[in-house]
Amino acid sequence: MKRRLTLTFDEFGWEALESEAQREQISVDEFIAGAAEYFEADLPSERMPMTVPAFARSPGRGGEQEIGLQLGARTWKSFREEAARQGVPLERLLEHAALYYVAAIHSAGLPADRLVKSRR
Repeated sequence: MKRRLTLTFDEFGWEALESEAQREQISVDEFIAGAAEYFEADLPSERMPMTVPAFARSPGRGGEQEIGLQLGARTWKSFREEAARQGVPLERLLEHAALYYVAAIHSAGLPADRLVKSRR
């Protein structure tokens, strides 16, 4: 199921996403979809980084960009439920998931595609 959403990142955030997507030779939309799948797989862990920080609960002052995310029905449902549980808009949770994924890539030193494959 594909949905169009408007996400907001500052210049650094968009550059990080674009850089990682380019490194993996995929679109930013595909990279964020992979981030959503990775984040969803980690949701049962209930670790603190899974919670959207207070400063990120409202739209940032950065640039907005409309993206098209192709995710399975189960993933959309998980994100809707988690956004409701945390009391944040779905877009803020997806933004958080994208940056969470970038951080995971850099902390593990692995290409993004290897992280996603290791979680499936």
